Amino acid sequence: MLKNLRRVTTVAAVAVLGVAPAIVSTSAAHAGGAPDHYQFFHAETQWLDHGPVPGLLKGNVHRGALQTVSDPGHPGVSETTGSLEAWTCPTGVEPPPLNTPRGVGQATPCTFTGSRTLTFRSTAVTFGRALSTAHVSGVAIARDASGHQQPVRLRVDVSWRATAPAERKSFVLPGEDENGNAVIHRVTRVTRDSNVSGHVGAIGLGDEPSDVTTSEISTQRQVTRPA
Repeated sequence: MLKNLRRVTTVAAVAVLGVAPAIVSTSAAHAGGAPDHYQFFHAETQWLDHGPVPGLLKGNVHRGALQTVSDPGHPGVSETTGSLEAWTCPTGVEPPPLNTPRGVGQATPCTFTGSRTLTFRSTAVTFGRALSTAHVSGVAIARDASGHQQPVRLRVDVSWRATAPAERKSFVLPGEDENGNAVIHRVTRVTRDSNVSGHVGAIGLGDEPSDVTTSEISTQRQVTRPA
């Protein structure tokens, strides 16, 4: 499993690149390279969907997120996670941003009606050349965050297609290796904005004019050298 091959990127890398803490593999170390060499591919999307979702969550507006991380050094090794939130809102009103702590920020006329986390035992994940596309499919277990409702199995099939040229960001971070020797981490992140389509259970992504989605495909690479 990926958790046996992974480590978390440094806090500094997260802060500079503005990305969530990413799961990355140490595949170079297994191949005889430095243990701080890594590369991973990543696709993520967030959405706002209007309408009921029978049998899953109450409410008339649903927010959600899905992300998948793939290790090119180990074909077939990936990790996919997600989350769902439901709200009851007056017509034309949007709920607070996803994962906003209850009671934080401005008052809202929307009523929070529940959330679920998405976990996968296995998924089929592919990335196209030059970050042109990404695709993930599998069966998610949607667990009620409050523990009051039984888990539900959801079929997930989501595709990303790049809509913009690649944006590249690079930076250098000083650090130390496991022996205390000074090293330099050179990190490069390439990102492409994208459209998303498909479904998460009964929730269709981008299939209605009222849907709102934000999505991207990216890759991040770190190479470590002696300082």
